[in-house]
Amino acid sequence: MDRFNYVKEDWYLSSKEEIKKSLQERHLTFEQAQAILEDLSSDLKKDAKIRLV
Repeated sequence: MDRFNYVKEDWYLSSKEEIKKSLQERHLTFEQAQAILEDLSSDLKKDAKIRLV
């Protein structure tokens, strides 16, 4: 694995853990957490498209 992929994977895993911890701290229901994650996913996809243009 090259350095870029390692850094990318490390960032993904740490941000995934931060998101999980944040959702747990808020004591959300599954449905509330799912809605937040869907919004986050949508926002990230929009940001990625903007950066590609």
